[in-house]
Amino acid sequence: MKKTLTLPILLLLSLFFSTFGNATITFDPLELKIKMDNEFIHGNTSKNITITNNNNYNINVTWYLEHPNPISYLRPNRTFIPDLSWVDVEPKWLVISPASAAMFYIHLDIPENKELLDQHWEAWVTFQLDEHNGGGDIFEYEYATRVYIDTPQKAAINDSFNNSNSNYYAIYYIFIAAMAITLLLLGILFYKKKMSKK
Repeated sequence: MKKTLTLPILLLLSLFFSTFGNATITFDPLELKIKMDNEFIHGNTSKNITITNNNNYNINVTWYLEHPNPISYLRPNRTFIPDLSWVDVEPKWLVISPASAAMFYIHLDIPENKELLDQHWEAWVTFQLDEHNGGGDIFEYEYATRVYIDTPQKAAINDSFNNSNSNYYAIYYIFIAAMAITLLLLGILFYKKKMSKK
């Protein structure tokens, strides 16, 4: 009796898991690290999140940015990014057709500020998926990818800050010297003109 019941249950379970496994959406990677070595990144980081639609119907994908929620999910030695507007994802939305994949690229625009050096932040890119399975049913899901952002080390960036400051002062002094020479030449020309009239 037990063997007779076991066989149908195993068949049902294998059918369930095979159906579930074939109709899935995969994300790669689930965690993504962006490390800045010598300078802040402005624009495309070239890092991307790939979403693969293994279903036999289209899915609509949009996203939003958020801090780790709840706070207890924040990884050790990570902090919240001070401003989520410093992170952007392109494109804004996509329709992914069956058995195909799409890539979402991470863009950054972090201000070049000494206080933001040597920081280790975590933000979540949360994807909202609307699935229309062709039968009139609409399913909504959310999946989050953890994005870790490491800003440049102090030692690596100090030289560029100093160089930019020294370049600024050099341009300033050249401008002052040029103005002084111009005024001196104008003064000499004015004096000669005045003397020639006498």
